[in-house]
Amino acid sequence: MQTAHDVKLQLQWAAAAGEPPASGAQPAVAPARGARQRSVATTVAWVAGVVAVAALVLASWALRPRRAPGALLQVPLPDELTLGDYWSMHAIAPDGRAVVASGWRGSEPMRLWITRLDGREPTPLPGTERAWYPAWSPDSRFIAYFAYAARGLYRIPAEGGPPTRLADAQWARGISWGRRDDIVFAPNASGPLFRVRAGGGTPEPITVLDTTRGQASHRFPCFLPDGEHFLYVALPPGPRGVEVFVGSLRTKKSKRIMEADGAPVYVEPGHLVFVQANKIVAQRFDLRRLEPVGERVAIADAPEPSDMTAEPVVSASRDGRLLFPATPARESVVEWLGRDGAPRGRVPLPAGDWRVLSLSPDARFAVARGAGSLWRLDLERGIPTRILSGARREHRASWSPDGRRLVTDVERAGGPRVVFLDPGGLGIADSLAGVEGLFLEVADWSRDGRHLAVAVMDRPAPDGRETSWNLWSVPLDGSGRPSPYLQTASFERQGRFSPDGRWLAFIVQDEGQASLFVDSYPAPGRRALIGPVIADAWVMWGPKGDELLYWELAGEVVRVPLSFEHGEVKPGTPQRLFHLPEGATGIDSRDGERFLVSRPSRPSQGFSLRLAIEWTELIRK
Repeated sequence: MQTAHDVKLQLQWAAAAGEPPASGAQPAVAPARGARQRSVATTVAWVAGVVAVAALVLASWALRPRRAPGALLQVPLPDELTLGDYWSMHAIAPDGRAVVASGWRGSEPMRLWITRLDGREPTPLPGTERAWYPAWSPDSRFIAYFAYAARGLYRIPAEGGPPTRLADAQWARGISWGRRDDIVFAPNASGPLFRVRAGGGTPEPITVLDTTRGQASHRFPCFLPDGEHFLYVALPPGPRGVEVFVGSLRTKKSKRIMEADGAPVYVEPGHLVFVQANKIVAQRFDLRRLEPVGERVAIADAPEPSDMTAEPVVSASRDGRLLFPATPARESVVEWLGRDGAPRGRVPLPAGDWRVLSLSPDARFAVARGAGSLWRLDLERGIPTRILSGARREHRASWSPDGRRLVTDVERAGGPRVVFLDPGGLGIADSLAGVEGLFLEVADWSRDGRHLAVAVMDRPAPDGRETSWNLWSVPLDGSGRPSPYLQTASFERQGRFSPDGRWLAFIVQDEGQASLFVDSYPAPGRRALIGPVIADAWVMWGPKGDELLYWELAGEVVRVPLSFEHGEVKPGTPQRLFHLPEGATGIDSRDGERFLVSRPSRPSQGFSLRLAIEWTELIRK
């Protein structure tokens, strides 16, 4: 284990040139012959002094922190700082002397933090509230980032100062700053990449979606050393991952070079580094032919997947330092809590990182994520049954009213699909036609079994207009075709049907804020605000439809009573029921009295940042 002092010393050494101090001195000029006898004592003393100084120098060098080949250091951050859990929200400077990370402390908003690798304490960068996806300038003097609340691409000096707005960007997906002071970025979750000068100007599209390949999104660019060519990925992914292309500032033509599980980053000397099969891998890259060569070599375990499709996992400096997030191995407890938050018993499951998604109607079973799969948990016997392999972190599932089927979404060639599963582990029973998009997310199954609520990230409109996440209504009784319920520029997700099917609760994310609303169903128009929530908050209706329960920003389970008058919903005063256990990862309830919760079995700090010194040594291990 490394102590904080050890890490600080190693980082101070890493920030310096790393060479041992000079040893030895120039020999003295020989004395005149007549003075030789008189200087014997002086010479002996001089030699003894040189030997002593040399011994001290060598001892000092021996005590300096060593750079072991392929050494992995943990970047020190304040204990109270929580890092953003997307892989690409952190980056090392090109000169290797600093790290920028997105994170928050306590109730403060997320902002950029700078850690200098000379041992100075990490400091926040004022003016970068709600900043995502930081990218350094080639000279390491500036940082570009997306400000979600302000919906823009910004630039700020790394030493601090006022930020400069460069371009509009609503739901951005990656930035790269080239050596010629061009910035290539993805301003939206769908659509092409854009280019803007680092000093500002009018952004212009720099790639073109290939509709013959079904492309809907270009994202996560990475400049190559010449400052003209750049890597990027195209969505939706196929059965072997996302397609990777090389683009150019001179032409909108692109060259397809490979497929991978995530966007690659170019790393000196001459490699691409990316994620493949839950490993961080490296592959040599020919800069002349602009294509990968040789085999892919695993250099580290990949961190726990985020719910950002195809993002890069590493950033790199020019001198061979590699930064990437790491997550500790986790084990979870699944337990029942009462309405007052008091423990009501644990589920005796095998060790694993279980994350509760939803309870069956009779509360005898639950669907959970774990080890990259969806599982049915027998809550009485403590037996898990795998029902779907390849589950993503953001995977959701909903039970049919009779508990005999599950509905979820899966990635397939040509795009995602809504599918029905057998809860007993027999696999996919059927699929649903008529719902298509860049991404799909099953939200809820109505109590009468007649409708599904599905969140859809639509493909780009012909005019390039960003469509965002929208809620769709999907009839299952043959009464009509799937159609948008809400379709706006905001993100609408997490739809939940009321018990009588006449209302829908959902979360709207806009300008960096998430709020819970209730509106009439099947036609919206009687919306009422319930309160602020986290973007992926758990929400449920009380069994009588007279209350909403949800996961509030501060980790509280909150109850809001509801009354209905003249076709309008009237929210009452929020009441906090209990505080969720630290690190809770999932919750559900059927009766609003007993809550099934998953949480870490021991406190976890989530992401940490690892710094590889001379990363190519990892290939040789």
